[in-house]
Parts: sequence; C-alpha cells; structure tokens
Amino acid sequence: MRYENRLLNPPIIRSIIMLGVYEVFMLLALQHIINFFVGQSPTIKNGWEEESMVSETIIFQIFFYFIICNLILSKTIKSYDFNFLSELWGKTGVIILILILIQGILVTYGDILINFTPLSFVKHVLAISVGFTPLLWGTIVK
Repeated sequence: MRYENRLLNPPIIRSIIMLGVYEVFMLLALQHIINFFVGQSPTIKNGWEEESMVSETIIFQIFFYFIICNLILSKTIKSYDFNFLSELWGKTGVIILILILIQGILVTYGDILINFTPLSFVKHVLAISVGFTPLLWGTIVK
C-alpha cells in the first residue's frame, strides 16, 4: 500500500505541522504588534480598555479566517494538487460564505451579546488580508 492512499501520509503531516507552526507564530506575534496597527488611545468600556478589546477582536477575526483557510486547504488531499479553489465550488463554498457573513455580522453588531468591539472597514480588511495568508503559506508548503 503506497503512502499516497493513506489519509495521513507524510506530505499531509508536513502540511499540518507547518501550518500549525505558522498560525501559532502569527497569532503570538500579532498579540504583541497589533496595538501598533490599531492606533487608538485606550478608553475604558465596562472595565476593559477599548484598545485592548479592538485588538482582541481583530486577533479573533484573524483566528477565524485561519480556520476557514484550513478548511479550504483540507479539501485537497493530494500533495501535488495546488488548485485548492477547484474543490471549493458547491456546498462547501456556500457554507464558507455563510460562516464569513455570520462572523462579520457578529463582529459588527455583536458587541452586546459577545462583547466584541465593532471594527471599521479598514480593520476588517486588515483582518481578512492577514487571515487569508495561510492559503499562500499552505501552497508554498505543498
């Protein structure tokens, strides 16, 4: 039995480890440098600093997009298949779009329910652009 027929073959294990290391490194680095990008003076809201809540909301958004990228990259099991978007059309793509829409609504209007801080359009774009970098990294690792 060749290793290509197994679910966890060496290229898949390498991809999982490399993406995991990349995502942990990015999230830890972002926790230290995100306040530079937020650029707000801290104000107190419900006992929390507003700047801290904005940076934590952005980091959570990026973490959510990392999960979406892992879902997209896991659709292609073959180590030589670089076209991860070919498997995305259909039910999976609709589910991903619905998840992204719900996440955007929760971050924008969920400040009372979930204690998120609403993000501006620029901060949403920042979270999306950093959050989808595992697609590029996953392609490089393959």
